[in-house]
Amino acid sequence: AETLSRKSGISTLFVPQNCDGFVETTGKVALQKVLFPVSSNTNFQHALHRLLALIETFHLYDVEIRVFYVGKEKNFPSMGIPSDRRSLFRRVTKTGPVTSTIVDYCKAWRPDLVVMSTDGHNSLKDTLCGSATERVLHECGCPLLAVPSKPL
Repeated sequence: AETLSRKSGISTLFVPQNCDGFVETTGKVALQKVLFPVSSNTNFQHALHRLLALIETFHLYDVEIRVFYVGKEKNFPSMGIPSDRRSLFRRVTKTGPVTSTIVDYCKAWRPDLVVMSTDGHNSLKDTLCGSATERVLHECGCPLLAVPSKPL
C-alpha cells in the first residue's frame, strides 16, 4: 500500500493491523486527539488543508490538535492556521532525532490520528529504511494520513 500511495501522489489514510481506527460501529467519526508533525524542510500546508477539511467535514470542533515540531522553539515554522480554528491547535516542541522523537511522543500521547506531510523517498536512507512518514506509520500504532507535500 505504501508503494502505491507514494507513486499515486495522493493523500492516503493508513490504518495499521490490530488498530481500532477512529470510526465507531455506528459510523460516527470519533477523533479526540490528532498529532500533526511539521518540519521546516517539508511543505506541510497541503496536510494542514486536509486536516482542516477533515475538521469541517466531520464537525470535529472539540478535537485537540498538537502541532509537533522537532527542533528549537525559535525555529518553529509559521503555520497559517485560520483564526477561527486556532483554539484547536497547541504547539509542542521537542529536541532529538526527528523520527524517533515523533514516535516516542506518539506512543506517550496516544493520538487517534497522525496527519503527516511527506516528500516520499528523496534520499538513499529513505529508499533503504523508508521515509520518516513510513517509519512513523510502522512504529506509532495508530492511523496515519499521509499527505504528499507536492500533490499531483
